[in-house]
Amino acid sequence: MPHRSNLATVAVGLTLGLTFAACSSANPPNSKSIATPPTATTTPTAFRNAMWAGYVQTGDPDTFTSVGGEWTIPEVTPTISVQASATWIGVGGYKANRFLRIGTEQVAGQRAGAPSATYAVAWQCVPDLAVVLPRFVLHPGDRMQAAVAQSGAKWSLSIMNVTTAETFRHVIDCAPDQSSAGWVTENIAAIDAVPTRSSNPAVLPRLTDVTFANLTINGNPLVRQNLIRMDMVSNSELQLATGPLAEKADRFTIRDVRS
Repeated sequence: MPHRSNLATVAVGLTLGLTFAACSSANPPNSKSIATPPTATTTPTAFRNAMWAGYVQTGDPDTFTSVGGEWTIPEVTPTISVQASATWIGVGGYKANRFLRIGTEQVAGQRAGAPSATYAVAWQCVPDLAVVLPRFVLHPGDRMQAAVAQSGAKWSLSIMNVTTAETFRHVIDCAPDQSSAGWVTENIAAIDAVPTRSSNPAVLPRLTDVTFANLTINGNPLVRQNLIRMDMVSNSELQLATGPLAEKADRFTIRDVRS
C-alpha cells in the first residue's frame, strides 16, 4: 500500500529520515534569492540555492497545465547516516509553496547495521504529505518517464519505469501554483535547514549523473523562454551543477561536482 508519512519507510529496515514529504514546510527556493520573475528571454537565468538543481520555467498565473520528462535514476553511495535526495518533475513550487510533483527518491542509510541505499517512487501535492510507493521496484540506471497534467478540475499523475514496464497512474484534487513547472534534483534533507540558514545543512548523498530528456510543457516540446537554471550550493560549495540545455532544448544533465 502507499505510505504517507514524514518518516517514510521504503524498504524493510531502512527508514528515510527527512523525505519528499518534508517540503510541506519549506519556502519556495527563490524566496530569498529572486524577488521578481525573470523577463522573457531565451537565455536561462542562473540561480544558486541549497535545495534544488535543474531547470524551472516560469510564466503568468495559470500558464502551466502539464509537464513531462524522462530521467535515469542516479546511483547513490551507500552510507550509515541518512542522506536523502529526490529527482522529480512538477507544476508549481518556484514562486509559491503549492505544487504537484512525482518522481523518485534516492536515499542512503543504514539497514541491518550496514551502509545501504534504496530507491522509491513518490508523489506529492504540497502542502500535503508525500505518498511513497514502496512496492514499485526501482534500480539505479532504470529509465523513468513521468507526467503531471491538468484534467478538468483534477490533476493526473503518471510514472513508468521504462526499463521494467511497471507503471503507476493516479488522479487527484490539487491546486498547484500554475506559474512555474520544472525538472529537479533535490536535497530532501536540506529543507529544514533553509528557513534557519543553518551552518550545518544536511548532507546530500553522492550521486551519479542525472540526465533529464524529452522535456515537455503543456503537451509541447520545451522552448527556451523564461527559464531558470539552478545549481545546488551548500556553505559556498558547489554540489550539483546543472549543464546547458541541448540544442533542441530537449535534455540536460545534473552532475555531482564535489571532490
